[in-house]
Amino acid sequence: MSLSSLVFVFGFFPIFFIIYYLSKDKFRNYIILVGSLFFYFVNGKNHFGYILGLCILVYVLTMGMKKYENTHPKIKKGLAIFGITAVVCSLLYYRYLDYFVLKIGMITGIKIPFEASSHGVPVGLSFLTFSVISYIADCYTGKIKPQRNPLKLVTYILMFPKIIMGPIVRYSSIENSIDCPTPKTEDVGDGIKRFVIGFSKKIIIADNLAVLVSQIQNGGDYSGYPVLLLWLGSIAYSLQLFYDFSGYSDMAIGCAQMLGYHFEENFNYPYCAKSITDFWRRWHISLSFWFRDYIYIPLGGSKRSLLRNIMNLLVVWLLTGLWHGVTLNFIIWGLIFFFALIFERYVLKLKERKSITQVIWRIISLLIINFNWVIFNNTDWKSALAYCKGMLGMNGTLMVSTEFYRYTREYGIYLLLGVLFSMPIIPYVTKTIRKHDKYGVFEIVSPIALVLALIWAVSFIMLGSHNPFLYQQF
Repeated sequence: MSLSSLVFVFGFFPIFFIIYYLSKDKFRNYIILVGSLFFYFVNGKNHFGYILGLCILVYVLTMGMKKYENTHPKIKKGLAIFGITAVVCSLLYYRYLDYFVLKIGMITGIKIPFEASSHGVPVGLSFLTFSVISYIADCYTGKIKPQRNPLKLVTYILMFPKIIMGPIVRYSSIENSIDCPTPKTEDVGDGIKRFVIGFSKKIIIADNLAVLVSQIQNGGDYSGYPVLLLWLGSIAYSLQLFYDFSGYSDMAIGCAQMLGYHFEENFNYPYCAKSITDFWRRWHISLSFWFRDYIYIPLGGSKRSLLRNIMNLLVVWLLTGLWHGVTLNFIIWGLIFFFALIFERYVLKLKERKSITQVIWRIISLLIINFNWVIFNNTDWKSALAYCKGMLGMNGTLMVSTEFYRYTREYGIYLLLGVLFSMPIIPYVTKTIRKHDKYGVFEIVSPIALVLALIWAVSFIMLGSHNPFLYQQF
């Protein structure tokens, strides 16, 4: 049961919300807790015990840190290190141990009868890990006070809107709401709008583009593909990934807002970025800021020597690549962004350049991002390289083919919608209309448009064209 399933949209959440909204304020957190436990059990019952055990461990350790805060600072530090290490080790165990066991077997020629993930990986493990590490670290540094109520702590960790794919919500951002969430009428209305927008982005745009991507990128050997067909596939995947992930973030933010919680934004029109640096301030914002605050700055950030700063950036981008996976394509993906950022920051020095240089670099940045998504999407490095070479016309193939025209005709509307809505058109049009709307027509038309978008999206699900969220695998 995902946030974009009909069971959630028309079953679980409406029933849950009615019970939640009619309850007294002091009981609402416990209703969220019950709903989150049920949601997680449905989606990951095989690891339900592990998740509860993790929550208990985090509670015990942070309470211990609070107890020894003033009397035994070394014990407090040891508890923090132990907690973070335990969480990281569990992530490594489930996500990466099989890979290393397989590699060791290949190198030594010994078949090791071991599978860490034979029963799957806990749902939302990566995003849960980031949330827990930030909670322990912030408790240690004194940025937040440990939550004394264990049930409220579990509510924070397992809150169902964010558990599967984020955003990575820090405890400090919802600390004031978690004791007594009080949804306002305008929060409910805005939350519904946000959820419908995210639902439509996912089902109407991302899922239809996913079909196009699968038809173009299903061969693995791209050496004979026409140039424009490869460009069509790469652009479609770039848009698919954006609308898939940002659509989920919108749904999570909308659900939380209806419940009286305000999650921070996770996307801000990333394909309008002026540079690679600007792109990562707009794309998966909660992850970018997490790496900045809990990896980059503790390593010294930019306050050390030039060489040390470069090494800090290298560590961050290697970890970012490895977080997505241990295959070579993810490592190269991270390193490409690392080298682009180093060039941008220390060689190009964009702020000192003329406007024409800034415009050219904006175009180059989008091209780098697009090529890098090709590498991201192809776990086989040779296939990724052949794809990129083909886009540059280095495979000696035709520029265009009949398939290009057919795919453009069939999926052109979704590509057009994807390109248009990746720019801040809706906010601009909304602001302009409201400025000149003397009779309140927009307030009538807007809900109708949302209802029509919802009906359109639901019709795709009824026809069986719904796809799982891409980032759920990470």
